[in-house]
Amino acid sequence: MNTPLAMKKVEKKRLTSGERVKYSMLGNRLNLSPENAQILLDNLQNETAKVFMLPETAVSADVDFSGREFDLVFTIHKQNAPRNKK
Repeated sequence: MNTPLAMKKVEKKRLTSGERVKYSMLGNRLNLSPENAQILLDNLQNETAKVFMLPETAVSADVDFSGREFDLVFTIHKQNAPRNKK
């Protein structure tokens, strides 16, 4: 079965302890493995960039946890966005 989560491989980058905790908590809340939680967050970041027609480097995704709930936060960095031509 080809699902979006199964198609993309996790990059073997070294995660900080804070990032490992973030992906573990997100995976726990969504009943996913931490690796799949990382893939999901990366895919959401890439899709957000596509919707706004921005390069992937112009958008960052993060998760804010508060109690049992969490918020997905997408930040658009203006310095990485292409300039409009006048």
